[in-house]
Amino acid sequence: MVEEGIRARLQLAVAPAAPVQAVATVTAQQLRQWSEAGQSFTLVDLRSSAAYREQHPEGAIWATRPNVLTRLEAASQAGAPVVLIGDRKEEVSLVALDLREAGVRQIHAVTDGLATIVAAGIPTMSTLAEPPSAKPEQMADSLQT
Repeated sequence: MVEEGIRARLQLAVAPAAPVQAVATVTAQQLRQWSEAGQSFTLVDLRSSAAYREQHPEGAIWATRPNVLTRLEAASQAGAPVVLIGDRKEEVSLVALDLREAGVRQIHAVTDGLATIVAAGIPTMSTLAEPPSAKPEQMADSLQT
């Protein structure tokens, strides 16, 4: 029994934060060069569904951390480098970690996101209905992952 009852001081050990591994970066100019050279790669847009609908690189797939592996499998470009586009470096790093654990070996992140892609002249597009807006229960699921 704790002598001090509810007034007892808790002493919890603080676990060190897991180090976030750096993700190899690629510039939008390099992406354009890869594309012009015929090199295959899979662009994965991790931004919000609304941002993706508004503008994304042609051929990019939209994904969230919980569904990125499923979306990559559906894109069926096995073995191709994966290039992540995201607004938050922490999210990009966590998705890259998930991909590494799943066996993806070539993972890159676009430096400075969509703005540099547009500036480099990489074609972009808009989609009005894809992906659909998240339902509240989907939003709660993504927060738990």
